[in-house]
Formats: sequence, C-alpha cells, structure tokens
Amino acid sequence: MSELSELREIAGSAAGSDADLVMALRGCREDGDTLGAQDLTDELLTMLLAGHETTAMTLTWAWWLLDRHTTVTDRMRAELRAALGTRPPAYDDLSALPYTTAVVAETLRLRPPAWIIERQVTGDCELAGLRPPRGTILLVSPWLLHRDPKLWREPDRFLPERWLGAGGRYDEAAPGQPRGAYLPFGAGSHVCVGASFAWAEAVLVLATLARSWRPSGIADELPTRAAVTLRPAHPARMRITSADEGAGIGVAAAHHDGDTLSAAGTIGT
Repeated sequence: MSELSELREIAGSAAGSDADLVMALRGCREDGDTLGAQDLTDELLTMLLAGHETTAMTLTWAWWLLDRHTTVTDRMRAELRAALGTRPPAYDDLSALPYTTAVVAETLRLRPPAWIIERQVTGDCELAGLRPPRGTILLVSPWLLHRDPKLWREPDRFLPERWLGAGGRYDEAAPGQPRGAYLPFGAGSHVCVGASFAWAEAVLVLATLARSWRPSGIADELPTRAAVTLRPAHPARMRITSADEGAGIGVAAAHHDGDTLSAAGTIGT
C-alpha cells in the first residue's frame, strides 16, 4: 500500500469518528449543504498531510540540524530564556522569538517538506524560451531552488541568522533572495492555505520543547527519502537530555519512524 493510500485509509476511518475536528467539519455548510462523506475524508486527508505530516518533518530535520550546530542551539535557547523565562510560549510570543523563527525558516530552506510542486499549463506561456503545450505537467523543486548558489549566499550552510534584518527582527526578505527563490509553502493562487498556521505551530512547538530538552546523538549523516514529503531515509534516533544544566539528567529514546515522532523512556529531574 502506498503512503498516500495509507493516509486516505486513516482519513476515511477518522471520518466515522466523533473527534472534535470531525464534528466541526460535519457542521460546516456551503450554500446550505453540509460536507458529503468523500468531502469530509478529503478535508481530513488535507489536515493529516498539510497540518501534521509537514510540521512533524520540519521539526525532525530541525532537531538534526540543531544537534550538528550547537552554537545555534545555544543562541536559540538564550532567546527563549530571555523572552519566556520559565513559562511556556503562547501565540502572542511569536514576535519575540525572531531567532527561533529563523531556525525554522532555515530548516525549511534546507529540508523543505514539500520538496516538489506540480503545476499544469492551462494557457499559452513562455518559460526560459520554451512554450509548453496546454496540459503539460510542470515540476518545480523547492529543494533545488533553495540551494541554488546563484540565489543564496553559502547555500549549503545552516545559517539561521541570514533571516534576521534590522534590529535582529525576522525578515523573510533579509537573505536578499529574488522573488520565487523561497517556496516552502508554494506560491501564487495555490499557496498553502495553512502556511500561517504551520509557521506558528512549528515555532511554538520547537520553542516549547527546546526550553526544557536537548536532543543529541543523531547520526551525522541522515539521508533523505523523497516520498509525499521529504523524510529521513531511516529513523532519526536521538538522546533526549535535560537542557537545564542545574537539573538532574533524564533520558528518553526518541525516534522518527517515518510517520510519527514518538518517545519512550523516563524523563525526570
């Protein structure tokens, strides 16, 4: 069974449940009509793929990059301590976390979950001197665009600070890349409708976890697998330790099994 078929099966099974999201979708109306069974399944599939899978992949790659760049981790945690103290982050804290946001932005540049985008030619157009006929399927690769040395300074380096502009504020235009060089959520009329949600989710989850825990010991090399999203080719096993040097160390064994981020073991102080 393909990964997309598995997700469709999960969405179809969830469509028959009484979960809060399912109940909310059942109550949605358009022109007086409620969602049909297939429409409900399609909406849940979209949430699984765009609202969970992509963010989980982004965070998995973020931890791998942070493990390999300890100075970035230290700077991010210093920002979290200054902005949050000992309390957990909330939505209103996003503007106070520019460097943490930059870490997510740089992760999305180097490891974009949506690594390939399809578009169908529906009218006459010219692309680099070529005139693809109507009906042609074009493939756009954020993976390649985000690493093009003509568009990015030191394209293969993990440099979150490239996203900081005047006064240390996060600025998507700070790297100086041309329009269309950064497409983690697509572009145009079909840009990801959940982009704002995904940004907030990824930054807040990363901030919540990084305040207390420091994953380490992930393999130096973590090959990619280009599936529906860009995944690690094998589980990203890591050691979870307390990030507070003054606390006792707790350990958990966490890994990404290709579908979910899970952890087992004990975590204590």
